[in-house]
Amino acid sequence: MRKRSFLDAASMKIDKYVAKYGVASKRAGLRFGVWAALRGFGFPEMIGLTRPEGAKWTRKPIDDDLCRVKIEIFGGLGDLILALNYIRAFDAAFVGKRQIVVYSHRDASLGAIRNLCAEQDFNVEVVATARAKRVKNCDIELEVVRFPKLIFCNRKKVERLEPKIAEICARYRAFFEKNSAFYRTGAPALFLGREFSRLNGRNRATQADLEGLLNVGLDFRPKIFGDVAAAKAKFGLADGPYITLQRGIGSERPNEATKLWPLEKYVELVAALRRKYPGVKIVQLGSPATWAIDGVDVDLRGKTDFEELKILLKDAVCHFDGECGLVHLRRFLGGGPSVVVFGPTAEDFFAYPENVNLGSSACPGGCEWLTATYVERCPRGCERCERLAAISVEDALQGVEKVVDEKI
Repeated sequence: MRKRSFLDAASMKIDKYVAKYGVASKRAGLRFGVWAALRGFGFPEMIGLTRPEGAKWTRKPIDDDLCRVKIEIFGGLGDLILALNYIRAFDAAFVGKRQIVVYSHRDASLGAIRNLCAEQDFNVEVVATARAKRVKNCDIELEVVRFPKLIFCNRKKVERLEPKIAEICARYRAFFEKNSAFYRTGAPALFLGREFSRLNGRNRATQADLEGLLNVGLDFRPKIFGDVAAAKAKFGLADGPYITLQRGIGSERPNEATKLWPLEKYVELVAALRRKYPGVKIVQLGSPATWAIDGVDVDLRGKTDFEELKILLKDAVCHFDGECGLVHLRRFLGGGPSVVVFGPTAEDFFAYPENVNLGSSACPGGCEWLTATYVERCPRGCERCERLAAISVEDALQGVEKVVDEKI
């Protein structure tokens, strides 16, 4: 792949440090200054931290009939699920023997990824980051965030074994070279990438399928491995139907983000559901860092392992949430419709058609990643997300009724 220019690399570093430390952070400025000085003088190459221009790859491909692939996936639970859905389609495009190694940029995600990949009809090996970095004999190396990024391709071997995959890799390389801004860290790269995908008829679930080369669908089906009856009995949910809900996102500010429906409305919704469905238990899921919702029958914040979470989420008669990883997980588990409230995220890009998707006309919306701080502050300067605030408890209750009344 063509070496990235200094200015392009600098822009990507700036995006990364601003997203991590904030636009006014002295730490971000200091780190970028050190990076720019070292890069400008060629110091990383001198001490062997990067590959000098023209040097041979340290990879050691094997000339046999097995195509070895290494894929790094990024993001929260929803991103990981959608990446695995993409990998399933990528695997299906092969005609010969292949070995696919998958790893995450965060080893804390390994347990969930291994669980999701277990006993699938596509064959992947999930490994820790340190082990993945020691794999030098790969023929194809990819990163998957929103779009697949080709890091390396042993072109001659892949063309011999898998002509279709070789063509896909060539298209990925060309796309990156023409649209490198989409691959930068944080806003506005993710915003631009989303708008590009919308323009080309893609949604979040199919965003990685550049040009429709893999015909990515929604076929990934994580399996349930735990004892369903035992899990329900453990949490007092064995004797009847229940509704799950969550209020939280994967963020350092899990309780006050612009993506969250107001807490007081959750409390009102729970009270209304208990009046409407006295025989149905209300269960709160999520991180222990999220605020408790008064009135729920069972508070399971931080009390389930991943397998138990899958079981409870799949078998709920309805799940209520904002756009987040649990919504994606329930959809791919085949748990049935969820009721989802949308604020900064755009329904036409993130929503599943079988869900009850609630937005409002109080604001055009779709501002996710428009600014680096959209999660903390409305880009229009409002004190809260007006789109979410305009979704009434009655709207939410009617949405839940549409789902629950068909099941009980």
